[in-house]
Amino acid sequence: MNRHPFAGGGKVIISKRLGKNNPMFGRTKSPEFIYWQKKDKSGENNPQWGIKKSEETLTKIRKKVYVYDNVTGVLSFPFFESTKICAKSLKISQTTINKYIKNGLPYKGMIFSRNAK
Repeated sequence: MNRHPFAGGGKVIISKRLGKNNPMFGRTKSPEFIYWQKKDKSGENNPQWGIKKSEETLTKIRKKVYVYDNVTGVLSFPFFESTKICAKSLKISQTTINKYIKNGLPYKGMIFSRNAK
C-alpha cells in the first residue's frame, strides 16, 4: 500500500494526522532549530544561489495572461502580469481565469491564454 499523503486515498491519511493526532501537536521548535533551518537555505547555502534563470523559465514564473476577443482573435487588453491582476481588472475570480486558460474555451466573449499569439 502506498502511504504517500497525495497518492490514492491520501485524504484519509492526512485527516488522521490533524490536531491532536499530529506528532508535533503542542510542541514548539526551539529558536536555535529555527535559526539553523533558515540559515541552511539562505544566501550561498541555497542550491539555486547564483544560477541565472533563462527567459523561458522567467516566463513560466511570471505567468502572464493574454486576453483575446473570441470573435476577432485580437488582443483585447495589453497582457496582465499575473492571474491576480487580471482577475481584479476584469472583476472575475482567479479560479475562473485559470479554468478557462486550461480548457481554452471562451468566457463571456474573451479567450484567456498564457501565450502571445
